[in-house]
Amino acid sequence: YQKEFAHAAKTRGARFTELEVLHRSGRRIPVEISAGGTIEVHGRSLHFGTFRDITERLAAERAVRESEASLRRAQALAHIGSWEYDVAADRSFWSDEMFRIFGWEPGREEPGWQEHQQRIHPDDWALLDGAVAGAISEGRGYDHEFRIVLPDGEERRARTVAEVERDGAGKVVRLLGTVQDVTELKRVQEALQESEARYRSYLEHAPLGVFVVDRQGRYLDVNPMACEVTGYRREELLGMHIPDLIPEENQGEAAEHFRRVMETGRASGENRFQPKEGPVRDWVVEAVTLSEDRFLGFVLDITERRE
Repeated sequence: YQKEFAHAAKTRGARFTELEVLHRSGRRIPVEISAGGTIEVHGRSLHFGTFRDITERLAAERAVRESEASLRRAQALAHIGSWEYDVAADRSFWSDEMFRIFGWEPGREEPGWQEHQQRIHPDDWALLDGAVAGAISEGRGYDHEFRIVLPDGEERRARTVAEVERDGAGKVVRLLGTVQDVTELKRVQEALQESEARYRSYLEHAPLGVFVVDRQGRYLDVNPMACEVTGYRREELLGMHIPDLIPEENQGEAAEHFRRVMETGRASGENRFQPKEGPVRDWVVEAVTLSEDRFLGFVLDITERRE
């Protein structure tokens, strides 16, 4: 390192943060050299300066870089970008994922407010513009969903959440927030809603009695035909269990049927049931497993057929 130190001395104040020296313990340590200058002593040039151990500083810088890298990976995986807005400087700071969400390459200059507007659906711009204005003027955070329109015309769904930062006098000086691309989440939610609507439509109009129960045999859902067959209102059935509809002498058969459903995923058979009013009747039950704690049963009253 002698040549480097000599160069540092000549330039007075140059520093080398990655230079390693050999410690007396035998290990190498990184140091920062700060040269003070050169003096002449008995015809010889002497360079003087300081060496500072920067092991801890480099470790801290490495930890920060690793943390930032982890944050970038997490944001990319979750499609969440983070941003800050300095009110006084009128300047924004975006994470890499923010650029990707809006269809820009990371590393470019943060877009201005007007350029940003070009990527927001026209019907949603007033909502966002007003939310930001309210955050600055009144210190209100916000949580809104909006649509992004990419240059190729693709429309994406996003959610933005923001909070404010104030100075000692209570004035808003900074906005901090996130934007998450929720397009796929919304598609899944809409698909589930459509599936639930189809299920509910079938349940309401099925010609058979339909019962949904948990592992304890408690009724979680029933359809109109189940109410018609048993004579109970929906609200009454949802407070009951399978044994409540089965005569005492037929409880064992019902329990065995339910056990087969839980163990094999499917079971069918005939049994007797006690409606709310009138004599005991007969029904055939076809049951299947929906999930670990959900079971679906179809019932058909066959009393008249037996007679």
